[in-house]
Amino acid sequence: DTGITVSNAGTIQANGNLTVDGTSQLTGNVTTTGDIAVNGGDITTNSTTANIFNGTATTLNIGADATTVALGDGAGTTTLNNNLAVNVQDNNADALDIQQGTDNYLNISTANGAEAIAFGNASTNPTYTFNGTGATTFGGATTSTGTLTASNAFAANGASTFNPAGTADVTITSDTDSRFILNG
Repeated sequence: DTGITVSNAGTIQANGNLTVDGTSQLTGNVTTTGDIAVNGGDITTNSTTANIFNGTATTLNIGADATTVALGDGAGTTTLNNNLAVNVQDNNADALDIQQGTDNYLNISTANGAEAIAFGNASTNPTYTFNGTGATTFGGATTSTGTLTASNAFAANGASTFNPAGTADVTITSDTDSRFILNG
């Protein structure tokens, strides 16, 4: 069949391509068995809530060629309901950067020869707390340039050097039923 047919119920069937030069206003649902190409670049809504592929699709790919991705407003909450896997770029000083404005709070550098994870910044000097009673293990050398406070047992299983600068003191404070013990 070729051409256009219109039923007495108002159903229109076109067996060729449909070209609309003006605005199309569809008031019902639209179903296609093909893909949708949005060559103008925008999909918009005047509704305060919008759902995209909110059922059936178990794999969702968005922006595979995108070099910049922005989600959401500057205020509000972004919620990810599944496990999060982040693949960071090699040889990048800011491979992962969690910050407020320009103040870093967590920075992962994959720069070759200078790989590092940095907490905090020198302008806001944030405080970091490891909550809970689990162990914190440092596998390599550990340097503290500020006050180091251990509220629970502190074990240094390797060589430990206390080298206070200037007139700084090394203070060990005990109470009446605790002892300072030197073994060996």
